[in-house]
Amino acid sequence: MTRSTPGYSLIEVLIAFVILVSILAILLPSNAALFVAIPRVEERVLAQDYAQSRIATFGISRPIYITDTQGTYRDKWIWHEIIVQRPEPITDAQLFEITVKILSPGQKQLAEVTMLRVQK
Repeated sequence: MTRSTPGYSLIEVLIAFVILVSILAILLPSNAALFVAIPRVEERVLAQDYAQSRIATFGISRPIYITDTQGTYRDKWIWHEIIVQRPEPITDAQLFEITVKILSPGQKQLAEVTMLRVQK
């Protein structure tokens, strides 16, 4: 009389383990490149957000006038603001183009935001 016990044999478990390890060995190198890129992407997103927040203050808490200024933020980034007046005539109002660039310490551009603002 033969009695069969439920479950998997050792050979079946080893084969499943080999298949799983093979799939992980194929997927991990491609995902490793993504993990390396995360800090760079995060820095660019933060720089974009900072540039947009600088532009948002023009005409609200800061007056708009033609200028070309730069400074540093947290001793990490260099911001560069360029404001030029657009030549298009608008009735009793002025049109300004505001550009904010954020550069890394190595002068690599992280973000650039441009916006038009009307001032009476």
